[in-house]
Amino acid sequence: MKTIMAKEIAIYVNDFADSDNGAAAEMFQCFTARNPAVRSIWIAEPRHISLGSSMTQEQIDGCIKLLKPHFPSHDPNKTLLRGALQLSDLDQLEGLSRF
Repeated sequence: MKTIMAKEIAIYVNDFADSDNGAAAEMFQCFTARNPAVRSIWIAEPRHISLGSSMTQEQIDGCIKLLKPHFPSHDPNKTLLRGALQLSDLDQLEGLSRF
């Protein structure tokens, strides 16, 4: 084990899932290469990404057709994409059973 004494430490934490995070990683690498007196800690966090199946276009269209009449004040595409419904939105529906 080697002990290193440093006056400055740079800590980099990233999940590497997006292109902007990759660019930030390159900048951090350039910074540490140009500043050898600065010790760096590089923490790569895993990020859970589902690469499995997704909804078919038919399923998406079916959900949008269901959302439009019941939630006319919501954009059905955004609601489906972001899950933007609130409990208060669901409470307004009559006959909706609770689990």
